[in-house]
Amino acid sequence: MSLEFILDLPEFKALVEKLKRGEDCLNLSGLIPEARAYFYASLAGQIDRPVVIVEPQAWSLEEIEQEIKNLLGFFSIRREVQSLPALNSDPYLEVPVPLETVASRLKVLYNLSQGQQPIILTNLPGLLKRVPRPEDLARSVVKLNRGQAYGRDLLLQQLAEYGYAQEDLVSSAGEYAFRGGIVDIYSVWSKNPFRLEFIENQVASIREFDPSTQRSVSRLEWILIPSLKEYPGGQEFREEFKRQARKRKAGLADLEKKIKLWEEGEVLPPFDYYALAAGGHFQPFSSYLSNPLFILEEKDLIDREWEEQFEGWEKNYDSLIKQKSFTLPPGEIFSLDFLEDIRNKSVYLQEFSEETERPPIQLGFQSVPRFDNRIPFFLQYLKKRQEERDLCYILLSNPGKKDRLAHLLQENDLTVKTVSDVKEEPRGEEINLVEGQLQKGFSYPRQKIYIFAEKDVFTEERVLVSRPARKLFFSMFQDLKQGDYVVHTEYGVGLFNGLKKIDLDGQPHDFIELIYRDDDRLLVPVEDLNFVQKFASSAGLSPQLDKLGGQTWIKTRARVKKAAEEIAQELLELYARRKTAQGFAFSPAGQWEG
Repeated sequence: MSLEFILDLPEFKALVEKLKRGEDCLNLSGLIPEARAYFYASLAGQIDRPVVIVEPQAWSLEEIEQEIKNLLGFFSIRREVQSLPALNSDPYLEVPVPLETVASRLKVLYNLSQGQQPIILTNLPGLLKRVPRPEDLARSVVKLNRGQAYGRDLLLQQLAEYGYAQEDLVSSAGEYAFRGGIVDIYSVWSKNPFRLEFIENQVASIREFDPSTQRSVSRLEWILIPSLKEYPGGQEFREEFKRQARKRKAGLADLEKKIKLWEEGEVLPPFDYYALAAGGHFQPFSSYLSNPLFILEEKDLIDREWEEQFEGWEKNYDSLIKQKSFTLPPGEIFSLDFLEDIRNKSVYLQEFSEETERPPIQLGFQSVPRFDNRIPFFLQYLKKRQEERDLCYILLSNPGKKDRLAHLLQENDLTVKTVSDVKEEPRGEEINLVEGQLQKGFSYPRQKIYIFAEKDVFTEERVLVSRPARKLFFSMFQDLKQGDYVVHTEYGVGLFNGLKKIDLDGQPHDFIELIYRDDDRLLVPVEDLNFVQKFASSAGLSPQLDKLGGQTWIKTRARVKKAAEEIAQELLELYARRKTAQGFAFSPAGQWEG
């Protein structure tokens, strides 16, 4: 069975057949987070439809995007993967939208308008915000060909309307510079800036150049320059926005102030949302999709996040209206009809099976152990897998690591094979080493197959200047009793079960034993005690034990990380408001003030 084993699974074949027939209302379970990039890459090779994957907001779109890209390349599947992130966390906060966010969103829209069928990773705020209609999008991207008749001054005017900043020399994305017939542009879609040479009203040459050395990297036949805004920048749109916005009754005085600033060249950060007042220029994202496949990952979590956020946005809107500010209600910013359509037509994907009215499809992916440089344990585990004739793959990032691991395994009497063709079906008794990128491994016990990532086996090399004396262990844990709750940073809440001495390779080693749910046990070397600490609760309540290999602790850490990021964002916004707030100048101190 090859690394493409999923293609031969009856349950995967049944899923693909249903999706090809348009039977999208399915309940898919048994797919752990570690295997989802593998699943999506495999699905992309079978389904000729745009695939829109909606994830919880606490999850990183960039990480899963890179994982899927790696695996598409690994399996030689030609399919684009792109992210459609939310512009920012709250449409009512005056926080600038990052250039890379707008660039990513416009690239998704542009590729869809050109007939491409990418895999799109998004979340509900990113997916539901209304987007420019196709005819406006076409004017938000300019394509320039070598030899094309095009005026230099017209291009400079477009760059200003798109929001590019004029500089003497370009050094970062979103800038342009010109001198005579030479125009330098640093597009947000390119790694390096472009240098265009105009002769009269013709593009004579296009070159990509290194901004640090100003030397040419390559000659190009054509380039694309996108806008830096998710709304049209021309005068026609400005007039239409003013007409439509002035029809509203609330916040008109504030609106006139905003219009004046806009006409003076100063655009307030939330204008990406204010612009939606121009009604007909914006449509739901669905207008760009033809026969899409929607997949909702962990629907209950997504719904809970959305309801909490939407309630907060409604409160922010009400507060701004009371302050007589010009703004839009969340129901105009986000397409709620599109949300209902997604819920009714999507595949629900979750790790654990639940009873629903939808037809169920149950996969059987499970986690693999993480060894984190505990090579003796790893070797014992591989020998057990070989004894049971399980098929093992280990993906390594470069040939050197592959050769070193092959030598180590052979020294320990393990049969090793180097695999170069992912379609090759090896024999079960071999440990198969493959060059490739994988973040975390997974298994499919029903098919007796185990796939390990390099990071499951090896962690980054660390130089230990000194090792704490063993007495530190006893002083650190002298107040622990058997049965006390502890927290391991990687595996979550467990019970402390004392110190254990185990012989490895003829040498005694000290471990602490932790007990998890279902009597799972974890042995932690005393050298790694920095990963363990005693559980503390302000309410004095006993926590629930986590499951080894489960996702509850991973999700808990993700929620905590998200909360910390939100607090940091709130602090940044608070200090930004303080910095821009208008102060009051008091009169000079009088004679009675000292």
